[in-house]
Amino acid sequence: MKTFFAIIGALFVFFVVFVVGIFVAVSYFSSPLTSTADNFFTSIKNNNYQEAEKYLSENFKRITTIDEVKKAFPYDRFKYYTDCTFYTKEANADGTGKLEGKVNFYDGSFLKIKVDLIKENGDWKIDHIHLPQTGLSETQESNPINTTNPNNSNQNNTNQNNFSNTEINTTQVNNSSLNEEYLVHTNMVKLVKAILSDDYTDFYNSTSPQFKQTVSIVRMQEAFKVFKQAKINWQDIKNMKPVITSKEKEEHGIISFKGYYPTTPVHLGFNFEFINNNGEYQVFGVFLKFE
Repeated sequence: MKTFFAIIGALFVFFVVFVVGIFVAVSYFSSPLTSTADNFFTSIKNNNYQEAEKYLSENFKRITTIDEVKKAFPYDRFKYYTDCTFYTKEANADGTGKLEGKVNFYDGSFLKIKVDLIKENGDWKIDHIHLPQTGLSETQESNPINTTNPNNSNQNNTNQNNFSNTEINTTQVNNSSLNEEYLVHTNMVKLVKAILSDDYTDFYNSTSPQFKQTVSIVRMQEAFKVFKQAKINWQDIKNMKPVITSKEKEEHGIISFKGYYPTTPVHLGFNFEFINNNGEYQVFGVFLKFE
């Protein structure tokens, strides 16, 4: 009987080791696939499309130009790339592989993708990338914003009342077809009103179609709700002048303005991106932080 249990025990240990061995093997053999995909998107994040081409198969490069790659994976979107999450990882003995999952962005949105890979000269290369028919990102439920929050305060209710029906102070900035201060200020006032009132309808409706396709109003509310608890002089922003520290013209007509509002005790930093739709500049992306 002892011999019987010893055999059963040995078989059980062998089974456990065998299963663990399979798991380790699958992880080991699929790791180069995920690295290839991550390196490809990281290269685009760094605006280095020549580097990104190194991770594409010869067949991919033969039928797809670099301009088509830039159009499908624009830098102005993928500069916010964080990582990939793959639920399906297959590395086959015939030198083909498959990944299925999503590409994650800093603002919490993601893009569902399927990636076909092929081995060339011992290295895994991307042979095809399947995108959603809409080509659009979807939203996550988690909040990716990581910022240091000033102390909470009961001042928030007062701020909300002061901002609820306020008019934008245009004595500080003048309107024009592309006045950077006006663009930033009008949209910041709308956004601050949304943050303090928890009603993002007006701000969201004024954003670009491209923004709406990427970020839902629910996702926006989740992302910015942390700022409402900040103990800064929110009510004074409508009368302030934004301090713009940098301006960049990016691909596809995207214009980016970075800077801050001189709020106290800390400054409210911003990065607004605008896109020209039929002669009107609308929000393409927005990021806030405390400085």
